[in-house]
Amino acid sequence: MLAVIMDCFERAQFSEKRERPFARRARRLLAAALVAVLVAAALGLAGCGGGQGGDGAGKTLGASGIGGAAVATGEFASQMGAAGASAGQAGGAGEAGAAAPGAMRESAAGAAGAALALEAASALEATEAVDAVGAVVAEINGEPVHYGELEMFAAEAAQLADALMLAELERAAAETSALAGRPKAAFAAELAVKALVPYKIAQIELKSRGELEDISFSAFVSEWEAENRRRDESARKGEAVYGPIRYEKRVYYDYLQSERLSRLKELTRAEPDEAGMRRIYEENPALFHNFGETAMRCLTLPQDVFTETEAKARLSELKSALERGAAFDEAAAAAGIGDYAFLRVFDAAAMRSPDVESYPEVSDAIYGLPVGSATGLIRNGDLEWIVLYCESRGDDGRRSYEECRDELAGMWQEQAFDEAFEKMAQSAQIQIFDSAAADLFGESAIVSE
Repeated sequence: MLAVIMDCFERAQFSEKRERPFARRARRLLAAALVAVLVAAALGLAGCGGGQGGDGAGKTLGASGIGGAAVATGEFASQMGAAGASAGQAGGAGEAGAAAPGAMRESAAGAAGAALALEAASALEATEAVDAVGAVVAEINGEPVHYGELEMFAAEAAQLADALMLAELERAAAETSALAGRPKAAFAAELAVKALVPYKIAQIELKSRGELEDISFSAFVSEWEAENRRRDESARKGEAVYGPIRYEKRVYYDYLQSERLSRLKELTRAEPDEAGMRRIYEENPALFHNFGETAMRCLTLPQDVFTETEAKARLSELKSALERGAAFDEAAAAAGIGDYAFLRVFDAAAMRSPDVESYPEVSDAIYGLPVGSATGLIRNGDLEWIVLYCESRGDDGRRSYEECRDELAGMWQEQAFDEAFEKMAQSAQIQIFDSAAADLFGESAIVSE
């Protein structure tokens, strides 16, 4: 598994990294402007001594509004200008208070100015948070990857980076030698972006075919929220809701990916290649058999009676007795598990039953376990350990190539799509901006090439 992961990672085409402005860079400027607004609000409150104080508060708040607009730079200019305008309006309230008799009105006017200034500050903080989630932190084939999108893959990428770095320390394996000297934060960021590549490739391909109009992260968030609202409403009405009542963001992202890959397969389905189908048939002699009756001796060891260690020890005793030539019943009795054994015969109909199809390990054993052999422990949730022993097999001769053509065509098309999609993913052009690693994984953002 490690070799496969590193092989995919090494073949990814990472372009030269470059920086992009990020919300965090504007935070200091934003904080400075907000301090000016709040100081001015305090001066407005100090105007309780008379109308002149209210007038002074109004002028000061108005000035801070102008100053706020002047301090703002880049993408925050419009928001800061709006804050300045709100502060100016608050100041105007203080100035109007100067014409009213008594100190209380002037003090209230100053307080109103402060409240509006704080409201403007809160709005700016909310705007900043939204901007941070929507900030572009990478590009895949020119398509932007946003902070909120990459964040869904951050935890997995960090864990994988830790595991691969540990493997590098424990053994200088060829497949991990490229990690030497690489900052972990930057490596984790690259792994996260690499994990996003298949998603973006599918989105880009479907958009190019007119199947999707908007593949931005904001469009996904809107769709996710709309789906959850629909499910909430159906649940409140007592209607049937299939799947979760509310999707987690990453779960819904994966669900859409599955749907999109299925659609992309339909759109790119190619005519089967005769030579390719023949090759699949010849290279897989265990496939395409007419399933005959197979007698299996089954052991079910309850987990509230046998721990995993105990179950493994009993299974080892059973196999040792079988190797010495003992019959199954005799071997099971010697291992102290004879009371948990029973015989079951599987025919073609039984192979389609839920208790077989739902357990791939059981199905594989029934199809392929040699006569006289036993499986290892198969976990059935938290209920029991299952062991299968193949006692006999009926005649299950292999079907001819012609009988298998439809199945072979489907297998060839699936294989052809997977290979083509893998090539697109491996050749993807990736750019990672410094903010991806800086905010999600730490400050060491850029890996020197």
